[in-house]
Parts: sequence; structure tokens; C-alpha cells
Amino acid sequence: MPPEPTMPDTVEQRLRVQERQLAMIFNSSRDMMMLVRVEPGVLFRVVSVNREYLSKVHAVGYRYTAEDFAGKTCDEVMALFRFPPAAVEAIRAQYRQVIETRQVLTYDEQKSGPAGVFHGRTTISPLLDETGACAFVLYATQDITAQRVAEQERQRSEEMLRAILDHSFQFIGLLDREGRLLRPNQTSLDAVGVSREEVVGKYFWDTPWWTHSPAEQARLREAVGRAAQGEFVRYETTHPTAAGRMLTIDFSLKPVRDERGTVVAIIPEGRDITESKEAEQALRESEEKFAKAFRASPQAMSIASLDDGRYLEINQAHQELFGYQPEEVVGRTPAELGIVMDASVTLGALNELRNRGRVRDLQLNARTRDGRVITVLNNAELIRVGGRDCALLTSRDITAQLQAERALRESEAKFAAAFRVSPDFSAIVDYETGRHIEVNDAIVSFFGYSREEIIGKTALELGMIPSEEPRARMLELLNRDGKVRGMRTPARTRDGREVTVELSAEIVHIRGRKCILRISRDITTALKAEQALRESEEKFARAFRSSPQALVITEIPSGRYIDVNLGFERLTGYSREEVIGRTAVEIGIWENQADREDLMRRMQREGWARDVEYVFRGKQQQRVITRCSFEQIEVSGRRCLLSVIEDITERRRAEEGKAALEEQLRQNQKLEALGTLAGGIAHDFNNILTAIIVNQELALMDIHEPVDLRRRLEEIGQASGRAKELVRQILTFSRQQPHEKLRQRLQLIVREALGLLRSSLPTTIEIRQDLSPETPPVLADASQIHQVVMNLCTNAAHAMRESGGRLTVRLASRQLDAAACCALPGLQPGAYAQLTVTDTGHGMDAATLAHIFEPFFTTKGPGEGTGLGLAMVHGIVQNHHGGIFVHSLPGAGTTFDLFFPEDPGTDSTAPMSGSAIVPGHGESVLVVDDEESICFAVGAMLRKIGYRVETFTDPSAALERFKAGPSQFQLLLTDRTMPHITGPALIARMREWWPGLPALLMSGHDSPGGTHSVPPHADYGLVAKPLDIADLSRVVRDALKSSSTS
Repeated sequence: MPPEPTMPDTVEQRLRVQERQLAMIFNSSRDMMMLVRVEPGVLFRVVSVNREYLSKVHAVGYRYTAEDFAGKTCDEVMALFRFPPAAVEAIRAQYRQVIETRQVLTYDEQKSGPAGVFHGRTTISPLLDETGACAFVLYATQDITAQRVAEQERQRSEEMLRAILDHSFQFIGLLDREGRLLRPNQTSLDAVGVSREEVVGKYFWDTPWWTHSPAEQARLREAVGRAAQGEFVRYETTHPTAAGRMLTIDFSLKPVRDERGTVVAIIPEGRDITESKEAEQALRESEEKFAKAFRASPQAMSIASLDDGRYLEINQAHQELFGYQPEEVVGRTPAELGIVMDASVTLGALNELRNRGRVRDLQLNARTRDGRVITVLNNAELIRVGGRDCALLTSRDITAQLQAERALRESEAKFAAAFRVSPDFSAIVDYETGRHIEVNDAIVSFFGYSREEIIGKTALELGMIPSEEPRARMLELLNRDGKVRGMRTPARTRDGREVTVELSAEIVHIRGRKCILRISRDITTALKAEQALRESEEKFARAFRSSPQALVITEIPSGRYIDVNLGFERLTGYSREEVIGRTAVEIGIWENQADREDLMRRMQREGWARDVEYVFRGKQQQRVITRCSFEQIEVSGRRCLLSVIEDITERRRAEEGKAALEEQLRQNQKLEALGTLAGGIAHDFNNILTAIIVNQELALMDIHEPVDLRRRLEEIGQASGRAKELVRQILTFSRQQPHEKLRQRLQLIVREALGLLRSSLPTTIEIRQDLSPETPPVLADASQIHQVVMNLCTNAAHAMRESGGRLTVRLASRQLDAAACCALPGLQPGAYAQLTVTDTGHGMDAATLAHIFEPFFTTKGPGEGTGLGLAMVHGIVQNHHGGIFVHSLPGAGTTFDLFFPEDPGTDSTAPMSGSAIVPGHGESVLVVDDEESICFAVGAMLRKIGYRVETFTDPSAALERFKAGPSQFQLLLTDRTMPHITGPALIARMREWWPGLPALLMSGHDSPGGTHSVPPHADYGLVAKPLDIADLSRVVRDALKSSSTS
């Protein structure tokens, strides 16, 4: 039978289990534990320490492991922690007490380590063996560091709270729920001058803080009730002080709750805001003043954010300076608006403002809204607006100031330069002593002293003035008037020459020194000139009064007479006394006021006028034609007009008579030429009449042969056209008319004249013409050019009448340069139309050539010529600004070269009319002509082209018919010359019945511009005979069209 297990084995197993369990408990405990074995001599030796022990040891800065403690004695453990001897002894005593008494020892301890302090609640427990002796000791410590620190903090907080409450500037206390005061702080007691004992236990509203105002007491009771219900109450109130001052208090009641949320107390708190209120009021007033000053400041002001430079506000002056409205500016930077031209300058200014708090006298260029660039001077201060840093900027436009400063510098430089180079004697002298400080070159040059000799000396010391009197007189005038002007004084040059100077002076200050700027000039020569002028004026006055011509002096600009001479009195009939002080307008001396106004404009523009003709009215309203010259002069410092008037009335009358005589002579010369041409003209007319008569007889014979009849009628028409053209040329050449120059080409005029001449010249004379189409147009009177050609050609024919010859007429373009003009006196370089008439006649000698252009000089026999032809040709060419030159030798013929200057304008001649017939539209026409054949023929022509026509050969019968029905006729066509009633009179009589009746006047004498032409004021047209149907149709249609348009 096996043996039973022994008891020790079981005990050992159980012991190992217990040890393992004990080790597990030991190491998992949250308390620090150390197990030591009691050992005599060393007190104890460490068996083991748990993990929490090591953790706490690590927490205070020791890095020991379990092996570091195992087997250590008491002293060795104390050495590890470097406890001081006193602490070591205390610990040893505690362990001995536990070992000896075998009682548990509990205490709180505090241990310090390298990294901190450890608070623990320590228990030292004896572990007894079976004999009851203490074999082991268990050291266990609960970590109460956090609890102890919290207790210390709470205690410190309570102490600080008590200190804060008692030393707080605010009024703080503690009330119970009913409103009784439990505790006031010292500040609140001091405010009303009471002790704690006097107020504790009283209802809060019955304390001295509230008894000054029943209303405030009632308000407090109501507020305490609300706070007791858990409401936080706050409002402003007032408290009296011990000194009697009333404080404004920001007062609140805060409920205090327990852990269940029940209100157990109330904390009253009051903050003295008296000074704050006063500061707020002062701030509001200051801000209001600032706002008013900001808005009303004459300087441009703005506020901008310091962070980004954006505008917050601008004043009115800023708007006016830069041109932007607030809504355009706020929220934008100057650079965005384009005000600042260099953004880097703005950034630099903002940085300086941040660093230094201000910017002074920052000058920069800025651009206004309208694009102007100005210079502004800026200052800035750092201010706070709405809790943020801002810049207060002031800007002042200094553009004008800079310009003024620049102008001042330039002016000073100019003054210095002018002072140096002035021809006047300029000097700066000390006011008190009169010693020279500075002089210019003119003084040195004139007086003969060097600059070094003059500086520091007076004029008297130098001998420039004879005595002190001139300086004394100058000072007297300076002190009285502040300046001296035109003071004359004697002076002396270094070489002893006596002169007179005119002096001007003013007081100036130079670097704080009172000085005199003295400017003088030598007037010695001027004084002599003044004397000469006076003598000259006396001579002028005598000459003015005694001049045979009318002389007048009038004031500018009033026009009033200052003086007139005897010549003016004789010319106008006005006495000197009647006109002095009056104007020409008041007297009524000008016949045409437009002439006076034209003269005034000319005088303003040019300042003078020469040989202009005006017509004046004398005192008896007699008409005086004058030639005048005008010049601006100065009389006694006044601008005046000197008029020299020459009476040319009789001369003009003589010239008009001469012109009339010359025109009569020219007309006679034309008739003389026509007499020369009469045979040729008669020959042409006989040829034309022969063609008409023969073809008329043949037409009657061919009445039954339509083709032949038409050919005969066409021949009659062509012959009639030649007769019409021949009559027109004769009338054009012979009529008297006002001369009018038009831009035209000479080819047609010359061709017409040669056509008129051709049939009149003997067949022994050959006519050649070379009329270049390149000949330039000229400004000419066609009738006069026609007369020139006729005269030259008839003279040429007269020179060749005995033996015949050749007449050559050329027209060409000629460009004359300066060299060519030297051989052609009177002509200027340029383009000309050259007319050349050459004959192969007997020519002329030099003696004859010298007189050919003289009036009444002729080489023809008695009754053959007047001697006026070439004189008139010469006058006509000169009147056209041209030239006439003749070359002739006896037996070699004669050549006349005529030059007419080119006119660069546009042609003035009217275009030729066409031959188309313009039909009528049934309008009613009344035709009146005393020639029955013409009257019926014109009526038939008008009916053929579409008009309704009534014809009358008696103008009286036509008038009666018209009176019976004026509205039945749209046009009157009447002859000019009729028995009893003329054409113009008939038109006037009919227009009494129908004003504005369209009318045309027929005449065999009239052609445009002739002496029998329609007067300019007449409201009717002209139809020249002989008529053709095409021309008549156009004239009638134009008359009707003009009437309907008007």
C-alpha cells in the first residue's frame, strides 16, 4: 500500500499559491508598497517593491529598478533618496516604533525628488510570525498628491478671493435669498463710510447705498425678488459717497445655486462707471467735435485702414480737391482710384506710420478725377477707429505754392540778372547810413568809379551828388509815401560832367536789414529832347492851324473832337466851337455810317490808313467827296487820331465828265469801225436775203413736192440763222453797256470779231487765224476785247488796202519768267494769254511808233480816222492789268503783242443752250404785239408746242380782254415798243388786276446787259428777237416754272 502524501508537501504547495497570489496583489496595487524583513543591526532589509512604488519613484525623478532596492538595508535605501540626516532619523524612529509596538502607524508625508514633490498617506504595518514577533514590515503609501495640491489651491483661492473682494474696486457682497446683507467687501464699505457691523444683517435696500432714493430702493427690492427666482439682473443706478458725490454704478444681482440648482444666495456687484460715463460723454463730445472739424476742415482729410490702405471716410474738401464722391472712394485704395501715381510711396508711408505713429510733410504727385496732375503735401497720424488701427491723413494742394515758389526763385534770379544788366543805374544802399551795398554795371560805366570804390561809401562821399539835399528829399518822400517816383536831381560823374538824373526808390529788407533800392537814369539828353519837343509841338500847332487842308484830331476811343483847323471849318461849314467835345456821329458828318465803322475796324487792325475816299455832309448838308489819310498819334498822354482830309469833289466831277467823254469817244470809235465794216455787212445781208428770196420762190413752185419744199424751207431757216447771228454780233460790238469782267477764254471773242471782219475786208487781204486751245482763261470784259480785236484788225487792213497782204491773228499760252519780264516792262512773272496781230502792210518808223498810243494821233487822212483807236486799245489792255507791245519797220509790216494775265478761278460764262423744244401742258398765254405777222406767228408757234393762246395787235384791246377774266391767263408775252401803251406799262396795268402775273417782254433791241435791258428790280423776263421756237419754248417754260415755285 503506497504511502500517503506528507503534510509539508501540501503546505508548500499552498504556500506557493499564496505567494503567487500575494505577488499578484502586491504588484497590481495602486498604492506604493515596499516589503522589508526585520533584521537586527540594520533595522530592516528590503525584500521587494511593487510596480506602483517604482512608478511613483520615477515620477519624482529617480530612475531606480526593483533590483536596485532588493536586499538594501534601511540606511542604504535612505541613501538612494539622499534624504537629509534628520529625515533619515525620523524614518528610522517610525520603523522602530512599528517593530517594537507591533502597531500600525499611519501618517501623511511629503517627499521631494529631482522632478517634483510627492504627497502620500502612509501606513507602516507589522507582519508577525507565529511567535508574535514582527518578522516583516509592509510600507504602503496612497498617492494623495493631486488631492493635497487641490486642497492647497482651494485654500489659496479662498485667500485670494478674500483679498480680491476686500481690495476690489468694485462693490461686491453676499445676500441671502430674502435680501439681507451677509457680507460686503471693504471697497463698498469705504465708499459710503460705514463699518461692516453697521450694515451686516440689514435688508440691502435699507443700507446707506440705497436710502438716498426711495425709487431706487423699490427698484432694488423688485430686482432682489427676481434674482431669488434665479434671474440674473443688471441695470444702472446711483450710489452716494461719504463726500456727498453721486456715483453712477453698473449694478448686477447674480443668483448662487447649490448642487441641486436651488438659489441659496445672491451676489450683488456694483462697478463705478462714473468716470467711464463722463469719459464716454467727453468722448462723444470729442468725436462730435472731431467729426465737425473733419467735415468742415478746409484741408482735404481722409481716414484709411492701416491694414490695407482702403478709404473709410473723406471730407468735403477731399471731394473738392480730388473730384471723387464718398461712395466712389470708400472701400478702395488711392492706388485703385488712380489718385496715387506711385503705389510704392503709399506703402512706404504706411510702414513709416506703423513704426513711428506719424508721417510728416510727405510730398507726392496725385491725379484728380478729371486727369489733372497736382502736387499735394500729406501728413498722417495713427488713430484707432472701431478697435482697429487707422491713418488720419490731411492733404494740401501745393501745386500753386510750388509754382509760386518756382516763380519767386525765377523772379529773384531775373531780378538779380536784371539788376546786373539793367541800363538804368541800380543800387542798393543802407537806409540809415546811405552807404552802397551793391551796384550794377551801369553805375560803374556811367559814373566812372570801380565797384570796389563805390561799395561802402555814400554818393556824397564819392561826389556823385553835390550836397546832402537830394538824399534828404528822397528819405522824406520814402517816409511819407513809401516810395519815390520820378524825382529829378543833379549828379556829377568822376570826370566832373554835370548831369541830371531821374530817380525812383523803394524800401526793401535784405536779410533783416532795412535798405533802399534806388534806380536812376540819365535824363540830360531827354530834357533837351523835351525842350525840342515843346518847340516842335508849337511849330506843329502853327502848321495845324494854318494848313490849307482840313486837319482833325479826335480822341480814341470816344471819337470826340479835340481840335480842328481852319481848313476843316471851310470844308464843312462848322466852326471850331461847334464841334470840339462832340463826335462825328452827333454832328452827322458821315454820309454813310458803314464807312465810319469800316474805318474804325481798319484802324484797330492796322493803325493807319492812306488815301481812302469818303463822302461827308457839311453843315448845309452839301455833299463833300474827300480823300483822307489817318494816323494814330499821342496828345498829352492820350491816344488820338489825326485825320488829313482833302476836298476832291470838283476833281471827281471832272473825272466823271472825262469818263463820260471817253465812253462817248469809245462809242464813236465803235461806230467808226462799223462804218468801215458797213460795206461788208451789207454784202453779207444781200447774200442772206438772196438765199431767203430764192428759196421762198422755189418753195412756192414746189408746193406739191413735199421733199423739195422741206429742203427749201430748211435753206430759208439756215439763212435766217446767219442773219440773226450777224445782227447779234453788230449789236454786241456797238451797244453801250456797263463794263463787267468775267473769267472767260478769248478764243470765242476773237473768232466772232474775225467773222464780222471777214466779209468787210477786201479779197486782196488774206486772214489767217491760229487760236490755240491751250490758251489760259483770263478775267476780261468781252465787249472791250471785241473792240480791241476790231481796232487792231481794221488798222491792219488799212495799212494793206493798196497792195493787199496777209492779216495773221494768233492766240497762245505764254509763261513769263523774270528774265522775260525785263524785256516786257510792266509785266510780272506768271502765265499769260498772248494775242498777236500781224500785218504785212507798209509798217511805221520810230517817230510814228513813239506816238501811236497818244489820243487823237493818226496817220490817216482827214475824215478817215479820229486817232482814238489805239489810245483806247492801250487803255483797255492796261485796265485788264496786261501789256501791249508793238514791233514795226517801214516796208516790213507791224506786229502787236498783247498779254493778258491768266485768271486761276472758274469760268464765268454761261453754257450754251440746247436746241430741244420744251412742250407746254395746255397753259393759257396772252400774246400782244403791234406787228401782226409777228403776233400771229408767235401765237402759232406756241399753239404748236401745246399752249392755249389768244393774240392781240392792239394793247388796249388786250387789256380790256384781260380785265374780263384775269384768272384765265397764266402768262403774258408782250412786245416792248407799241403805240399808246408800252410793254412794261401793259405788264404793270395788268398786274393791278392780278398781282404777280408771270410776264415776258419781247424786243429787237435787247440782249443781256444792253442799254435796253430789263431793270434789275423788274419782275419779268426778256425774249430777244428774232425768235426761234426752241429758245421761245424754254423761256416760256422757265417763266411758268418760276411762277409756280414762288
